Amino acid sequence: MRIKVIAWSVAAATVMAAVGVVIAVDLTSGARLTASPPPAARAPAPWQPDPGSHPIITQIGSNGARLIIPALDIDAPLIPAGATGVPGAATLTVPADIHTVVWWYGVISDGAKTAHVAAPAPGEHGVAVIAGHVDSTAGPGALYKLSELTPGDTIAITGSNGRSSRWTVIAPPETALKTQLPPALWVTSGPPKLALVTCGGPFDPATGHYLDNVIVWAEPATASAGNA
Repeated sequence: MRIKVIAWSVAAATVMAAVGVVIAVDLTSGARLTASPPPAARAPAPWQPDPGSHPIITQIGSNGARLIIPALDIDAPLIPAGATGVPGAATLTVPADIHTVVWWYGVISDGAKTAHVAAPAPGEHGVAVIAGHVDSTAGPGALYKLSELTPGDTIAITGSNGRSSRWTVIAPPETALKTQLPPALWVTSGPPKLALVTCGGPFDPATGHYLDNVIVWAEPATASAGNA
């Protein structure tokens, strides 16, 4: 399985293979390569939620978090994924278990230095990106049926702290060439949104990879359904 995601806001590109994701990051547009810890807080975004709408910011740790999509019978472990290597050729390691999905949390390390790029958590301002396998030689992956979601379907994310956030699919699944993914995936301000990404489109037997990515967009259920 292979996913390529281009983050125009930080010029980051992500390629997920059968057991890993390669992320290339151009640090000239705001990210800094540094040995120091990440900033304690992000700069506030201008967007503010509507009165009565309070999206839950889901905490995703090394265990306990899950992605749940009832319409597809998906209940998958969800873990944060950073990248290891040098900018431009870093690898985001995901479990060999094709039934686990990852949240890109914006950390790239070469062992001595660390680059931190903006990567919203589910419920924070901007787009939280969650990626998973479509399949492998072992069979269907966690997001094998992602292209079957329809507007109005519900997505739930249970955090490592036990709190859950609910999301509603707002558009039919979108298919894009891996080299031409929408810049909207990497928005780090404005209303909270969720983007689920997996492979799709034609399969190239010569390379063993799909040519496209499938993207599903969702927003907090409080925003789409008007309830808490």
